This record gives sequence, structure tokens and C-alpha cells, in this order.
Amino acid sequence: MGLVGYFLYNMKYGNAISLYQEYNKKITANDIDTTGFIREHSPVFGPEDAPVVIFAFEDFECPYCRDSFLTIKNIKQKYGSALKIVFKHTPIVSTHPNALLAHAAAACAHDQGKFWDYYDLLYTSQKLDKESLLGYAELLSINNSKFQQCLGSTIHLETIEADLSDAARINLQGTPTYIVNGALIEGTLSENEWSKLILQKLEKN
Repeated sequence: MGLVGYFLYNMKYGNAISLYQEYNKKITANDIDTTGFIREHSPVFGPEDAPVVIFAFEDFECPYCRDSFLTIKNIKQKYGSALKIVFKHTPIVSTHPNALLAHAAAACAHDQGKFWDYYDLLYTSQKLDKESLLGYAELLSINNSKFQQCLGSTIHLETIEADLSDAARINLQGTPTYIVNGALIEGTLSENEWSKLILQKLEKN
């Protein structure tokens, strides 16, 4: 990003130093190795060379993930090309019985280039029964026959298992969990806390 870019961000979003000085309580590690975490199947928002990379470990049936949804959406809009967000499928099936099918449906939507639109519908509606999952695909004009065939198969179990193995690598304790340029964030953040963290990472680039 460089020094000029950093000061431009300061002008637009506020002074990075004053914003992040008080922020550190939710960062539980700063050196997480994410080598290999961007997989061929991974849904990615943002440019390849974005200075801030966020891995988002989420469960579509998790109420805390739902609470974070609008905050993440606002952060995406606010910081735009400064962010690359990599979604990681992390259904906690022991407590969320509908999550696995919802994640499989989202992966099927990703096959047709509609992951982030489908992601929005899953969080805004929170109806995760099969009929609803098929209805979301119809709303997004996803090819119905291909989607149903995909959802009725086990094709994306390996996709989800790969992300769960990455979650195990970081000893994930719950959702949502984020890794931001190596910093492990467990739990939800306010929009202001996200700004502090992002500006801190931009300052280091």
C-alpha cells in the first residue's frame, strides 16, 4: 500500500494510531500460519493483492455469526479494495443440526458464481430447511436442476471437511473466528473495533 496510500486511508477513515491504541483485548494470537488456507473451492471477496486478508470461519446457523453479518457487510463496503475476505465453512454440527446442509447449499451456489448473494440470503432469513435453501437458489436465478443435483450429492462434503481441518489447525473454539493478517480474533467485533484493526494492519503495509 505504501506511505501515501496509508495517509489517504487516514484522511478518509480517521487516524489509525488513535483508533487502534485501545484495541487489543480480542486478539488472542498474532502469528497464525494460514499457508494453504485459500483453497480452490474458497469463496473470496476482494482483490488478490488486497493489503488486509481476513479468513472468516463461520457457521450459518450460529446466532453470533448472524449478529456479525451486517457489521462485516458494512466493513466490506467501507474498506472495499483494501480487503480480501476468504470464507471458511465451519458448521458446528453438534449444536447446529441444519448447518451442514446450509453450507453444502452455499458451496453449490458458489459453483454457479452466486456464493456471496446466497450467503446474504442465509443470514438475512435464517431459514435453513431444504425447501428454503432451494427457494433461495430460485430467487437468485441459479440453475435449478444443477443446484438440486449438487445439493442431493455428497460432492461438497470434502470441501467442508477441508475447511474444518483448517479450523482444527488453529484450534478453533467457536464461531465466528477470524484471522486478519495473522491475528486470531475469536468472537464478534463492533464496526469500530473492525476499523481499529483494519487501520492497524494498513499502517503496517
